[in-house]
Amino acid sequence: DTLGHDVGDKLLIKITKNILNVMRKNDLLARIGGDEFNIIVEDLDSITVSQEIANKILKALDKIITINNNVFHVTSSSGISIYPHDGKDATTLLKNADLAMYHAKDSGRNQYHFFSEELETKLKKRLAVLNELKNALSNNEFKLFYQPKFSLETGAIVSAEALIRWENPTLGFMAPDDFIPLAEESGLIVKIGRGVIQQACQDFVEWKSLGFDISQVSINVSNVQFAKDNVVKILKKAGLNTGLFICLKNLTM
Repeated sequence: DTLGHDVGDKLLIKITKNILNVMRKNDLLARIGGDEFNIIVEDLDSITVSQEIANKILKALDKIITINNNVFHVTSSSGISIYPHDGKDATTLLKNADLAMYHAKDSGRNQYHFFSEELETKLKKRLAVLNELKNALSNNEFKLFYQPKFSLETGAIVSAEALIRWENPTLGFMAPDDFIPLAEESGLIVKIGRGVIQQACQDFVEWKSLGFDISQVSINVSNVQFAKDNVVKILKKAGLNTGLFICLKNLTM
């Protein structure tokens, strides 16, 4: 699209031809919309046949495509559902193939996955986490814990690193690995990150008022927030809100 719809259309046509070249005559290929395709493969002798077809498609698409002197390297993610084990109607089969495809994307792309009940359970849990995550910030469910850094000479705490944890009434205590990737994917990490910056600044000011001689607090900022948010502006605003003077240097991603 950045090169114009004409180039995008030509790319889709070449991709379609590459897929058709590895399909059997009685198989059906349909472009559903955008860059999403569905394939109906009938009369499978075994599941391994669908694996062979999926591998052929991956290989066919993993090629350099040149259009109007523009070079494209296309990769794909595929999900596979089998009738009647994974569904006895078109709607269910498509839904389950979609779930398997999203799992393939989450697993690193350029691969395929079969639908399974285990996968469905995992994705339902993922959806439940996402639904709870949307309300977690307004419900004040995120808590900051601090990893202290001690001076070897005096034994005193000289700095700390802010670490976020999530305690949800339904899901229980959640470590960052269980929700940060989903927060980044959904874009919720931006609001969460702002809250972390504000809270860490408030805590730092409070420690100072209590007489703790702590020189700095480290805050981890997601690359997604760097890309979508003005982190410097957020830091300055947090400083104004808390009366904290913030010196910004060596911001690293």
